[in-house]
Amino acid sequence: MNTRSWRKLGRVFSADFDACHPKMISHAANPLPVVVEDGIYRIYFNCRDENNRSSVGIVDFDLIRCEIVAQYDQPVFEHGPPGSFYADGVSLGNIYRSGDSTYMLFMGWQNKVGAHWRGDIGRLILQNDFSLVLDSDTPFIASDHEDPVSLSYPWVMQTGEDGFDMWYGSTVTWEAGNGEMLHVIKHATSVDGHDWKRHGIAIPYQLGVAQAFSRPQSPVILNRGTICGFLTAAVVVKNIVSVMHSVKTSFPGDWRLKTVASMFLQTAGTQR
Repeated sequence: MNTRSWRKLGRVFSADFDACHPKMISHAANPLPVVVEDGIYRIYFNCRDENNRSSVGIVDFDLIRCEIVAQYDQPVFEHGPPGSFYADGVSLGNIYRSGDSTYMLFMGWQNKVGAHWRGDIGRLILQNDFSLVLDSDTPFIASDHEDPVSLSYPWVMQTGEDGFDMWYGSTVTWEAGNGEMLHVIKHATSVDGHDWKRHGIAIPYQLGVAQAFSRPQSPVILNRGTICGFLTAAVVVKNIVSVMHSVKTSFPGDWRLKTVASMFLQTAGTQR
C-alpha cells in the first residue's frame, strides 16, 4: 500500500468558551466538514456543557486562506431530553447521502445513575440550509444480540451501485481482564442506506496491544476493491493512530505520541 506523509499546519479553531453558550463551555472535538461553497467548509464539531454532555457546534473555515470566516455562538443541535437515547451527548460520526436526503450519523450517549455509560447510533438529517434535524426519536442502530452492550462512532460509505458499508464500534465487555474494556470495530451493509445487516468484527484485536478501537475514519477504495481508512486504537493506557487496510490492521512501533485522535480526511471539494 502506498503511504503519504502529512505536515501539520496548526490549529484551525479555538473557541472563546468563556463567552460561549452554556452548551459550549468546553471542547471542540470530532470535526466533520461539509462543503458550503468553493473553498468554504462548515465544520461541525462536538462541544460540551458543565455536565459533560455533548452537543454540536459549527464554524465556517476558508480552506484557501486557512482562516475562520464565521463563528456561531450557539449549538446547531443539542443533546436530548432525559430518558432519550442521546440524553447525555451527541458524538459525531460522518455524513452520507441516500436518495434525496443527506444524513449525519452520531453516537447517542446515556449515562444513567447507578449504571455504566453506554451508547446507541442515531441519525440526523442535514437540511438544505445546513441545519440539523433528528431523524427519529429511536436509535438508528440499537443494541441487539450481535451488539448487546454498547455502540459507538459509525462511518458509512456508498460502494458503487451495490449499496452501503458501515463500520461502527461495539463494546464486547467493559472489563477484559486487564483493567480496560474490549471495544471492537464491526461491519454492516445496506442496499438503501436505511436497513442494515450486521456482519460482526471487521478489524482484529489483541488484548494488551490494541483492544479499544474508536472512530473508523475516511475509508477509500484502493486497487482490487481493498478498503483503506484510519482509526484510533487504545493500547491499554496509550492511544495510537492506526491504518485500517482491508481487514488487516498495522500498529506503528513508535510509541512516543501519547494521544492522536478524532482526525478527518477529506479530498478538497468533495463531501467524502
